Amino acid sequence: FAREQAAELVAELLTAAVSDAVGVPSEACESVLGLIVERCRLQELYTFLLEALCNVDLPWKAQQRGIELLKDTLLRMDDVKRLTFLGSVLPMLLKRFLVVRSSSCMVVAKLD
Repeated sequence: FAREQAAELVAELLTAAVSDAVGVPSEACESVLGLIVERCRLQELYTFLLEALCNVDLPWKAQQRGIELLKDTLLRMDDVKRLTFLGSVLPMLLKRFLVVRSSSCMVVAKLD
């Protein structure tokens, strides 16, 4: 697959893997995700997953599955590289989840 489209593909696979509603068996999506995890370099996989997780339209269950894959990816890295990548992923994910959470809380407060 094209690396330029990998984040979108990973996001779609994560969504389809947790939802049978899209018409694709979740086992098939998990199989493709497994191939991506197996064949891609860890740095690329980290980037693909992080970009997919930053997609605000990604369903919650898909986000959880993406975080699991990101965890597994980080654990496969050597210690020095893991610390480098972990140092950048945590602020990004915190910002992503806190900003979205804060925005939704503000909307609910304004509706009340």
